[in-house]
Amino acid sequence: MRRPPPAQAPIAVRPLVSALLSMMASEFLFTLYQGPTDLFNLAGHIYKVIAYYQLYRALFVGMVREPFRCMEEAETALRHSRASLSALFEAAPDGVMVVDAGGRIAMANPAAADMFGYEAGEMKGMSHHMLLPERMRDEHARLAMDYFAAPMARLMGTGRRFRAQRRGGGEFAAEVALSPVMLDSRLHAIATVRDVTGHEELERSLEASEARTRSFLDNSVDWVWEVDATGQFTYSSNSVQTLLGLAPSEVIGRSPLNFMPEAEAGRFGPIWREQFMRQEPMVRLECDYRCRDGCALTLETSASPFLDAGGRFLGYRGISRDVTLSRENRRALAESEQRFRTLFEHSPIGMAIASPDGRILYANDTLLAMLGYLVLVTYWPGLS
Repeated sequence: MRRPPPAQAPIAVRPLVSALLSMMASEFLFTLYQGPTDLFNLAGHIYKVIAYYQLYRALFVGMVREPFRCMEEAETALRHSRASLSALFEAAPDGVMVVDAGGRIAMANPAAADMFGYEAGEMKGMSHHMLLPERMRDEHARLAMDYFAAPMARLMGTGRRFRAQRRGGGEFAAEVALSPVMLDSRLHAIATVRDVTGHEELERSLEASEARTRSFLDNSVDWVWEVDATGQFTYSSNSVQTLLGLAPSEVIGRSPLNFMPEAEAGRFGPIWREQFMRQEPMVRLECDYRCRDGCALTLETSASPFLDAGGRFLGYRGISRDVTLSRENRRALAESEQRFRTLFEHSPIGMAIASPDGRILYANDTLLAMLGYLVLVTYWPGLS
């Protein structure tokens, strides 16, 4: 590597030029004088004094006073920088420790002392292995040796969590970020420690909640699903196995239209696409599906669109339930009502339907003809 040229001391150029010109003028006057009391001799000495003064200014100011002034400014800036760094170190919300290659703590901020249950300044000179449970100290000593053999920055959250030990023996979960630094020509590591006990409890609660939700979805008789903005399944609960005889993995990446009879897909396809264009909730849409074994069933679907934080449409989350039996029951009920209406209307016996208070709700043509009415009055006195 090419070494940079040595720094040169600054020299005041203008006084140096003035000194040179004054010396030239002095020498010129000395060549003109006639005697010791001559005016030219006096002027030559005056210019020589001026030249010496200017030369003094050029050399002293540029090479002595100016470097001292720069050094004082650098020392002042260094003191300010150290004060700022010290303030940041002391005020850091995470525990910060500086550890040497021998495992001794050179510095620790108040947050670190409070985290481990020590007084301020009490951790200086202590082995950092004392901050770990005894069962983990041997393994951690090996890891520390490996780190100082090949030091590199390690961010918070990228490494494994470890168990730390407070002064009273209590343990807590912690994450640490490491960064190598040279102090006084010796390798040290800056360790930033964060107590993640609260994070672990939150993660356990979240995992338990996800497990409960997953158990609910997987054991629900209804089919819970999610499709993306293109209408392709991105999630399917296990209920699809019971309904269609398909594993969730066989559904992911495909459209609901792929599992419908051709005629039904042709009917429902425009409705499905229009819903995606309008991005409105789907409410109790019925359509026929084809099972793996070829049987058909009717599913009733309700779904809601979901968006990202910026309001961009991402797809639908919905639930589908088997209403095949309900649909058949409704069809059977409609057919039964139609048969009853036909028998009622064409019965040779006069028949009427009345409310408990005697109001005629409906009468067939036979009864109207028997009583001589074209339209039966809505109330028949005396009829209970």
